[in-house]
Amino acid sequence: MNKLTLGIRLPVEIVLHALYYDKLKLRSGADDQPDADAIRSQLQSDVSLVRENEALRSELMKMKLYVSDMQKNQGSSTKGIAAAAPTATGSRKHTFFSSMSKTLGKLNPFKHGSKDTFHIDDNIGVDITKPRRRRFSIS
Repeated sequence: MNKLTLGIRLPVEIVLHALYYDKLKLRSGADDQPDADAIRSQLQSDVSLVRENEALRSELMKMKLYVSDMQKNQGSSTKGIAAAAPTATGSRKHTFFSSMSKTLGKLNPFKHGSKDTFHIDDNIGVDITKPRRRRFSIS
């Protein structure tokens, strides 16, 4: 079947390639049938290569989109996990200042506080029912 009857548009390079060889054939005056068959087979192979190339390019674009979506999803899921982890465990990221503050807190000579709040244990977590350890106002 003819490509024009099917309504398939050929790339410009292939059309120019076919026209060039037709022009060469007309100039040489040779009206040999084998040359026309060779040109036709070459044209058909070029068309099949162009179709394969287009299919591969579309497949490549699909794969690129798939990979970028995977990276976005993986990035957002790791950010979500990283954001959810400190709130779920209550732990903080250990930095230089936090470790120094903890060390200096252990060396604090006033750690035990005043005598009236001495009975409150430091190792127990915050309990709302117990009073806070603070000095009472003198004024």
